[in-house]
Amino acid sequence: MSIDIKRTAFFHSFALIFAHSIAKIGKNPFSEKALVGEIRENGYAVLDSFLPADICDRLITIFNSLESTAQIIDNDRRIFSIQKMSADHRHLFSDSAFLKIIGEQYIKTPQLLTTTMAAKIYSDAKAFGSGGGWHRDSFLSQFKAICYLSDVSELNGPFEYITGSHKLRNKILFELRSKTRKHANNPRYDQENIDEYLQIMDVSPKVFLAPKGTVILCDTSGLHRGQPIIDGVRYAITNYYASSRRFLDKNIKKNQIQYTNMN
Repeated sequence: MSIDIKRTAFFHSFALIFAHSIAKIGKNPFSEKALVGEIRENGYAVLDSFLPADICDRLITIFNSLESTAQIIDNDRRIFSIQKMSADHRHLFSDSAFLKIIGEQYIKTPQLLTTTMAAKIYSDAKAFGSGGGWHRDSFLSQFKAICYLSDVSELNGPFEYITGSHKLRNKILFELRSKTRKHANNPRYDQENIDEYLQIMDVSPKVFLAPKGTVILCDTSGLHRGQPIIDGVRYAITNYYASSRRFLDKNIKKNQIQYTNMN
């Protein structure tokens, strides 16, 4: 029996609706309404001047001193759990109760910081941007806080996000209409998929050009990437948060893998 996962998008959609409904159960004691409302509507919100420029420069200096320990992925240098190596990173960003509260308000479940990743990405015409191209971190809502430590123009690999792509109805609508997606549960999207998504959903990507110290709060179940860097380098730090939703996401992926194995 042969079943094409693209043609079984109905099963993927059903599993996603079920898990999404269960994951929303929880109390919501916080009230960062404006920012949370922006994330809920668009998939992202921006905090201007979250860190002063001199603090950003200090965190860059610390990264450079630790760069020899970084994981190398093409032109990307990443230090995971830098909060365990640098008290400055831990106190100034990782331990931010403000960021954590916004995540809990948005996700509606307690959030745990899993890691703070510090990254330095170099220009390379042959490489993808940060994150390896367009993708979703998860199929269910997931909160992340990204801080630019260097000024980011269109040349420096800005963060890019497709507005509204985090919404459940948009995820399902695209997968059901898509003619280019081979596997509905694949979190990676090639440019053909993205062009089709933009056409079907009639949207344009949001590109985040901003000075150092800017924080982008986002739901990384939406489609996003770091644009390829044309010139210079880009420094950033990112807080990754997780909740009990993770096991639901794993179940969705497991179920879809099972469908794939039926081919």
